[in-house]
Amino acid sequence: HRISFPDGIMYNSGNGLVGEGYANEDVAQGVALAEGSTVGIRFQVDNKSVSFFLNRQPLGTAFLKQEVLENLEFVYPCLALFVPDTRVKLNFEADDPQAAQMVEVS
Repeated sequence: HRISFPDGIMYNSGNGLVGEGYANEDVAQGVALAEGSTVGIRFQVDNKSVSFFLNRQPLGTAFLKQEVLENLEFVYPCLALFVPDTRVKLNFEADDPQAAQMVEVS
């Protein structure tokens, strides 16, 4: 099974990035998403990148291709499930995944 769409970027559990919408990236490949995992995705408008997080730890960042940016009007999240009876919770108002790392301790 494979989901693919032009101009898209997805993280596929156990494999890595899927899609044709990114020019370069430093996203960890082969990381499996397990039961109880928290996945974060952040679209950064200023530098046109998509960052991925697992349990609030960075997996890396992918930068959108210039030709994708030229036609970009909207950004939509996409979630695909493969294992039957899998459940997910979505939160579109989550805190910055790295916020806990930015707190200074004195």
